[in-house]
Amino acid sequence: MKGGARHRLMAAGQACVLGFGLIVISGCNTTEQARPTLIEKSRKKNAVTARLTRRTRRSQKLPDRTVGNVLADPQPHVNRQIAISGLVRDAQIKPVSHDLTLLSLHVSDTSTNTQKISASPYPGQAAVVDPLGQVATLLRQASENIHDVPFQDLEADPIEQISYDLRAAASQMKALSLFYQAEGMPEIGVAIDQIAVGYRQVGEAYGTIAMVARHIPDPTATDDRGNVVDNARLVVDVQPAQRFQTYILMAAQELLKAVDFLIANRDEIDRSSIRFDHSELTSQTGLALHSVGHVLEAEAWQYRKLHEPGLERDFREMSRVFVNLGEGIASINGGFRALGEQLEIQFPSIVFDSRGLTMLRCAYVGYNKKVLEDCRAKLAQLDGNEPITVHGRLIHGNLLEEMNLLWVKMESVTLDGLTINLAYDDGTSSVHNMAAFYDWTKTIEE
Repeated sequence: MKGGARHRLMAAGQACVLGFGLIVISGCNTTEQARPTLIEKSRKKNAVTARLTRRTRRSQKLPDRTVGNVLADPQPHVNRQIAISGLVRDAQIKPVSHDLTLLSLHVSDTSTNTQKISASPYPGQAAVVDPLGQVATLLRQASENIHDVPFQDLEADPIEQISYDLRAAASQMKALSLFYQAEGMPEIGVAIDQIAVGYRQVGEAYGTIAMVARHIPDPTATDDRGNVVDNARLVVDVQPAQRFQTYILMAAQELLKAVDFLIANRDEIDRSSIRFDHSELTSQTGLALHSVGHVLEAEAWQYRKLHEPGLERDFREMSRVFVNLGEGIASINGGFRALGEQLEIQFPSIVFDSRGLTMLRCAYVGYNKKVLEDCRAKLAQLDGNEPITVHGRLIHGNLLEEMNLLWVKMESVTLDGLTINLAYDDGTSSVHNMAAFYDWTKTIEE
């Protein structure tokens, strides 16, 4: 390309970029101006508050149909916009890729008796993620004001006993890891092996707590000359020690629940009952506990500076406790997260087949995960006998891995008088198109 022509094309491209950017900005401003304020509507039993509600002109003009009407004679409605009323039998959030999320509903006719939607998108949630969440809360509470805890007031025996249970759980997880590897599922085996490592670290931490509690001299102990033994501390308030011990024992019991669940279901891992929302499992709690360990190590150095070797030893040992706790909890959460991801990959969730004309599948796939999660949370607040209205296009075709399915490509959901726009905050249009346009202009310059 000659210089003059090349510069003219580049100038045209830059003008297009500027014009496109102004259009996008203008569109964003218009959207912001049209965005309604927070709408809150009280209900007799449950308050369903939609963070964002908006009705589309298209959906308002659509004739209302029931699931029964459509399933009785779907052909006139295929590939048409439709507003369909029914009762929600199931509502799930499922990751499709790193960015994409699927909201899937199964809607039956209003004459069909329904049960309340489960508060969890996965049946295994209560057995894995919920206990681990409780562990995080309890250990954070135990770590508060840890430097004020009189370790000599801890009861060594129950802490030591549960440390054995945690170490036994680690061995069980190791055996389970080898079991899945032998069954030709190495990825699952590796994830469970990481869980085993975490339980072993936590068990060792509890063993160290018991050791510290057992070997600290009693505050009234004296030597042969009648002098108080070094490191003996007069205890004014035993509540901090009791509180600390209660928290760590309860945390250990919650940890053991997750192990028991995996052991009980080891031969049925391909069932949907194993599923859990692994996105909630993070390393934040592990990092926080690890940080407490270094705070206690700093305390140990201060006691060394004050020539108090007994207290230095105690705080150094407790420092090691929280370092092990932090690393162990991080490993457990990371292992369960990896396990959840592998279960989604290797054993896709079984979904209802709407071709049997018992219920209709409704789905939306997009990048706006928070909006979709918010919609499912509001559906979960319904008592199962209150109709909703789904707005969208009736499709007779494929949905992800499901073939020849009759389903509704959702646009919005109306419940309790509120319409939630599922496409809100879905960056699939202007943002992506603008990025692609910039990439194209770069190729021209090159």
